[in-house]
Amino acid sequence: MIGFSIQSWGESEYKTRYRRFLTGNRVFYGSVKHSKDKMIINRVRNMEKQLGRKIRDDDVLYDFDIEFKQQGTVIYEPIIRGNAKERTGWCTQKPLALYSRMILAATNAGDVVLDPFCGCATTLVAAENAGRQWIGIDRDECAGEMVVQQLTKLNEGSEDWLRKVIVRNDIPVRTDAGKID
Repeated sequence: MIGFSIQSWGESEYKTRYRRFLTGNRVFYGSVKHSKDKMIINRVRNMEKQLGRKIRDDDVLYDFDIEFKQQGTVIYEPIIRGNAKERTGWCTQKPLALYSRMILAATNAGDVVLDPFCGCATTLVAAENAGRQWIGIDRDECAGEMVVQQLTKLNEGSEDWLRKVIVRNDIPVRTDAGKID
């Protein structure tokens, strides 16, 4: 069964609202205990119910290392502009940031990402960046060159990773099912 990992989508709006009370990345009750802010009053009331005791000055009301704005059900990433560095000229290219977010949300470390229409290698680059294994397939002969070009750029000219890439232009033949007539 495939899971979905909730992704951070920027700072919590509470962090912006309570920035002046931050100690590190946390808001302690002691720094806001005289506040008339309704959200703080409600948070204190809820925490006291959860804890079964009165809140102390050293209790953490907000910890922004674990509280963040969550990615909703719609992912919006702007199109790739004509002069963008990531533009490859491939007509169906999607933004790398979009694919990166999808891969992080839908896979775990060590998973394999398959792109059966890898074209300009955006999915493969996103998978490589995320530390995932990847398989790319495309019937366009230029796709193999594009994969090598994009991954070379990603790996800053190092060609150690090239042993992971197999570019084939022939039609694969099954070897496990005997002869095909």
